[in-house]
This record gives sequence, structure tokens and C-alpha cells, in this order.
Amino acid sequence: PLTTLHAACGASLHICQMVGLISYRAILFHPRLVTGSQWQLHRVVTSFMVLGGSVVDVVQRAVSMFFWQAPLEKWFDGDGDLIRNGVIVRAGTNRRKPSGARKSIVEWLVTDNRFLRAQVLACAVLVGLELALFRRDSHMLKNTAPEILLFPYSMFPNLEYAFRWLWAITDNEEEHRLFGIIAIRPVYLPIALCALGGFSAWKPMIKGLVAALIVSKVMDLRRADQQKAVDWAFKVIADWFHW
Repeated sequence: PLTTLHAACGASLHICQMVGLISYRAILFHPRLVTGSQWQLHRVVTSFMVLGGSVVDVVQRAVSMFFWQAPLEKWFDGDGDLIRNGVIVRAGTNRRKPSGARKSIVEWLVTDNRFLRAQVLACAVLVGLELALFRRDSHMLKNTAPEILLFPYSMFPNLEYAFRWLWAITDNEEEHRLFGIIAIRPVYLPIALCALGGFSAWKPMIKGLVAALIVSKVMDLRRADQQKAVDWAFKVIADWFHW
């Protein structure tokens, strides 16, 4: 449900921006606008909801979410209910407590949702990285109105790569088919996708990797063989350097 909600929010924000109800500049992220004298904290949340600046970007990333984010959400919390003609044919595991009782709506979507915890933690890490890496403004910028020289941006590309890396280090398949043709190990897919874009997204890819490793460590995520995902990832990275 969270993946569907995220895609719906992104599409809704873009429609509102297209018809003039909102401006992306008012909801995108920039370190100077969420700290200091501005404290526009709403940008921390809304910037992760903006999927892109054009219809093509929004559609492409919404579709991508169902390839990467939806399977990851299922991995965290299990599958959903199977409903036919308004009747629950098979109850999903994501609404079942360990005792077998059914979760309430609040438990299902908020208080007992592991994927939501991973999302919040990943977003917190990514915002922390942006603030830590932000180079303080020049004297001219400090004395200039923020709306003139600042160019706020979407935080979704960073989060998208964080989910791709989380999927890559927890997936247990030996290989996947890129475009249904090229056989590739899951852990190489985020790099391959970045390469297809000419490595223009190398910064979001690296930031996403950092966020994925921290989420894996804090939440103690494990692969099917019970090996810690973060230990497995570091072993792969070490093999890269050794090679």
C-alpha cells in the first residue's frame, strides 16, 4: 500500500503543479531553505514525493517504483490480501500479527509497518547527508534572497537508489535479466542502470548506497540464508577492490 500511496502522491503533486495550484519551487529541497533562518521543514517531506519535472519523468519513475519498491515492500512486510468481487479470498501476511490476529489499519500502515520504518530511516539518512555535504554559501549568496539564486531539487532520486540498493543486497536470485536479455547479478543492477544514464546519477547512486547500508545495519536486515545483508554487501565491495 505504501508504494501505491507514494506513486499516487507523486502523480497528484505533478498534476497540481501543471494546473498552477502549487509550485515545485515551494516544496523541493535545499539545505539552506530547511535550516538557518528559513526552517521550511515541509520541504523535507514533500521533496521525496516529487517524482520528476515532466510527465515522462513521473510516469517512468512511478512504473519503476512497482519494479523495485513494491517487491521490497513485500519482502519487508509480506504480501497483501487477495480480493475478488469485494471479498477477501486469501488474507495477506502483511496484515497478520505473529499471534495470527489481524492488524488494525493503523498497525498495518504505521505502527507495525517495517517498510515504513525503512523509508523513514532512509529519508533521515539522505537528508543528513545533504546537510553534511552542503557547502556554505558565499558572501554574495548569504546576502541574496533565497528565491533568486537557490535551485531546490527533488530528493526522490536519492531515495529511489536507496531502495534499489536495499533490493539488490537482500535479493536471493543468482541473476536477473536486464531488459529480459542481459543476465546480471542483482547487486550490479543499480550500477548498470546508472551506467545506462551515462552515470549522470552517480551522486544519487552513492548516497543511496550509504543510506541502504545504514538501514540494513540499524534494522539488522538478513538475507534468506540469515547472513546479515550489510556484511554481505561489504564482502561484495571488498571483492570489487580486491579484483
